Amino acid sequence: MHGLALEAIMSELENINQSVQDVEQAVQSLQHSVDKVQDALKAAFEEVEGRLLKKLKILMGQRRSRVPDTFQLGAISNARAFLTGRKINNQCVFNHPKYSDSPPPPLL
Repeated sequence: MHGLALEAIMSELENINQSVQDVEQAVQSLQHSVDKVQDALKAAFEEVEGRLLKKLKILMGQRRSRVPDTFQLGAISNARAFLTGRKINNQCVFNHPKYSDSPPPPLL
């Protein structure tokens, strides 16, 4: 009687051992699949990152403007103020034609 029980226990242990081996193989297969997905995601991310950087460089190149040196700012702002004042003063609303240095308007 003990021999049959011992055989049943041994058979059950072999079944458990086989199940453990099957689970280990499944885990290895899943790990391999996860590694493939990670590699694919990394490659896709690097490709998208490269495209975005390229577009960003193009956009930054288009938006690049020349900033004048600090010592030029005073002359630039004075010149702009002078030209703006001249345009306002030459308008007939503020200045009569006889005092304006602009040519008279054409006769219709």
